[in-house]
Amino acid sequence: MLLETSESLNRHIESENTTISEVFESFRKNCHDMLDQLSEAQKARIRLCQQQMEGIRKHHSKICEELVHRMERDEKRFQKLLGIN
Repeated sequence: MLLETSESLNRHIESENTTISEVFESFRKNCHDMLDQLSEAQKARIRLCQQQMEGIRKHHSKICEELVHRMERDEKRFQKLLGIN
């Protein structure tokens, strides 16, 4: 009887160990999947920010070019008004 109880307890412990291992493996897999999803979402946000920054950079560059041309035009006009060549 004692041997049967011991064997039963061993089977129960093995079953619990298996269940715990399966739970931990499932948890580990879910954590890795979640980290992969977060990483992909972050990459998408970075790409969007880069696209927005490029648009802003182009707009800023255009404004600066327009200002330079305007200043050059104004300088030529003032030189002409003042008779400076």
